[in-house]
Amino acid sequence: MWDSASTGTRAERLLALAYLRQADPEGWAALRRSYAQGADVAQLETMMKAQHVHSAGLWDVLRDVLGRLPQEPRILHLAGAMENALGTLPGAGVPEAEIGPVVSQYVLGQDAEERRRPGSDFVTRPTVARLVADLLAPRPGERIYDPCCGSGELLIAAGLRARTGRAETNEPEQVLHGQARGAHSWRMAKLIAAIHSLPADLGPGPKTRCAIMARDCSEALTSS
Repeated sequence: MWDSASTGTRAERLLALAYLRQADPEGWAALRRSYAQGADVAQLETMMKAQHVHSAGLWDVLRDVLGRLPQEPRILHLAGAMENALGTLPGAGVPEAEIGPVVSQYVLGQDAEERRRPGSDFVTRPTVARLVADLLAPRPGERIYDPCCGSGELLIAAGLRARTGRAETNEPEQVLHGQARGAHSWRMAKLIAAIHSLPADLGPGPKTRCAIMARDCSEALTSS
């Protein structure tokens, strides 16, 4: 699956497809049929436009990642490769609703390997992110802020940790806040939060949040 995507933005493309697969199962099935019948990209455009109704901010990300691709079957080939690879990923065999998070963990791991070079955002390993979240022990309803969230590893882990205790309270879902240094990390964080159905306010783009925002949040995270 990873090698089927072109370099540069392949992590974003795989995450965008994983989100669409999860958000619109019927549309995804139609997309697979389109690929089998000759790679018509019209179904992909229909699915993306439908997400505009649910999240204008996420629509912008999907448009940037998928909507500017050449009108050719490459993206549909990638969708087919992802579907065929699902049974081989670590954590495969989970319920259908959990496939998106499994794909996101795989993509994060592959992306981390490619980004281990000077000037790249630091990527927090999933085990470390979960440990930090357990130590922080955020409660449902708290506002969690990461001033340099990267691809959102710590934010997502904290959000999932808080969600485990939400069933025992009447508190609303906690809101995650963060700012990413680069456009790639910002898009990754937006997509991963959406895959996990976690409400996240990451601003309209990278480097747009003010550090003073930490004063308004219950917990502040940092990977440094």
